[in-house]
Amino acid sequence: MKLQLKTVSLFAFAMASAVVDVSVASAGPSQDPSQDTGNPGTVPGQLTGGLKLQLANKALTSAGLPILKVTLPPAQMKLTAQTTTNNGASIVYMGPGAWLGGYVGNPDGSFQLTPTPIPGNPNDYYAARVDMRFPAEVGKLYVVDCKISNLVTPGQQVQFWGLGAFPSTGPKSQVAEEAGHVLYSLQAVRTNEGVTVATFKNNHFSFHSCEITKLN
Repeated sequence: MKLQLKTVSLFAFAMASAVVDVSVASAGPSQDPSQDTGNPGTVPGQLTGGLKLQLANKALTSAGLPILKVTLPPAQMKLTAQTTTNNGASIVYMGPGAWLGGYVGNPDGSFQLTPTPIPGNPNDYYAARVDMRFPAEVGKLYVVDCKISNLVTPGQQVQFWGLGAFPSTGPKSQVAEEAGHVLYSLQAVRTNEGVTVATFKNNHFSFHSCEITKLN
């Protein structure tokens, strides 16, 4: 499948279930899921039990926030490559890259994020990213659990940054993939919070979904 990088509306994917203001870069829906690099055999499962608690506490520790001693509550919001709005949260940008489709075994859909070289500077790249916004309570702790696949190398690191740091200033977190997931945590400082998950340099991955959980 030849991928063409361009920015189009999600309406180009005939996603009538969501009315959103979101731009993506895509070659259009896949007609043959067996040809997708995001085929069902590569889609990670949900995190459960001890592993989810372990990775959430790792994210909290990295952010200098208190860890959990009990399991996480259910996620209040879930954003996917296929469904870009949920419970007041939304994906406002995905790209550049290619939409790989949603199908049996991959109901969340897949969007292949692929950084693009900066003209005149072939050793540097524009990040490919997913920008999310969600309603929050100031002072509360949140964990963002993103499901990804098709990394260049297992355990590859991806970047997260918060709304105040976007697009390129302020602290960023580099998080290594584990079991097909990368987790990020933050303490809300505004009622309309945001977080970005992104590739960097010449890495890429398929984005499936992010679950957002308020902890306290």
